[in-house]
Amino acid sequence: MKKLSFLFAFMSMLLVATTESNAKNYVVPNHADWMSNLYDSIPIRKVSIPGAHDAATGTVNLAGTSCQNLNVNELFDAGVRYFDFRTGFTSGIEMRMYHGFVDVSRTFIGVMNDLYNKLEEHQDEFVIVEVTIESDTKQKDNCKDHLKSYFRPQYKDSSRDVCRTYWKKESDYNRAKSKWMYFRPDLTVGDARGRVILLFNDEYDKPELMAGPYIPGRGDGPGSIAYIKCVNPTVDVTVHSQNDYHEDVFDNDVTLKFYNYVRPEIEQFTQIVEEHPDSMIWCMNFLSAYIHLIPNQWEIAGPVNALFAQYVNQHPQCYLGIVLMDYCGCPIWKNMASDTVNGDIALEAVINNNRRYWDEKKIYGDGKKDRREPFEMNSNE
Repeated sequence: MKKLSFLFAFMSMLLVATTESNAKNYVVPNHADWMSNLYDSIPIRKVSIPGAHDAATGTVNLAGTSCQNLNVNELFDAGVRYFDFRTGFTSGIEMRMYHGFVDVSRTFIGVMNDLYNKLEEHQDEFVIVEVTIESDTKQKDNCKDHLKSYFRPQYKDSSRDVCRTYWKKESDYNRAKSKWMYFRPDLTVGDARGRVILLFNDEYDKPELMAGPYIPGRGDGPGSIAYIKCVNPTVDVTVHSQNDYHEDVFDNDVTLKFYNYVRPEIEQFTQIVEEHPDSMIWCMNFLSAYIHLIPNQWEIAGPVNALFAQYVNQHPQCYLGIVLMDYCGCPIWKNMASDTVNGDIALEAVINNNRRYWDEKKIYGDGKKDRREPFEMNSNE
């Protein structure tokens, strides 16, 4: 049965891979400066932040691998501020971006440079980058050494000959380093503007080399607990993390992803923030999901994203934390107009949830509309 399922999934991937990606078939919302409206004093743990699950996969058109339609630059312009980057190492001399064992045709240094450039163009924004070494790739220790070499070029390991310096010019390294910031519990919007807040999925053996916080695994169901281990100050941040996106329970009714997992996570986090406004608690809620048998996450994205957007807009006082989703900013999957993914309305619902924090003296975008009012929701019917 497993062989049959794998064969069916592989045939589906080949079939979809023959379609031509055409991002010009739809209009992507432009929210490149949405954070400029936020008060500086707001803790980033209370800001609702739209995130891209497997953020570097917009460069491929492969079912089960392509979780985004847009590249990193386009995701930023659409309003994404949390980037889930999966790096890996199978061969060659540089880290590349992966989803599972699939190389998605970008390098780690390339996607990071995209964000540095965007932050120089939009200095009131900040992004959070979660760096994960994809477990399906080979040479995980090799990749960890390369990450150390990227973030700490003075790192040397005499036992390995794989560590290299990613910076040809000291000025390039200093430019990137000036944008790096490690998460800390008291971090505010004003502190973070123009910066890349780094999170890692692995603990590194020498804190002086990778002093940033890390997330040692995530839970699956609503209210599952993970921790961000902070070095300075040494205060751990509790993260309510709903990460369940590949369960058989969705086979019969994909909307159960929303009703049994996504909404309860929103409700629990909102209750915690309202009852304990100063608590060191964050939230990470995955809308992403797929059915085991077929890599068809776009079929789940449509109803889940729509239900999520509707709920958030009907409950404007809820708190969301980080919301990671597939197909951010896009109404359809690739160029297949029949497959609605509602990534545009889900993303705008997250941004719009922050209107309680928008400075009334600032006007969003072209100056003609006060974005403290709800976004006009799109319709794909």
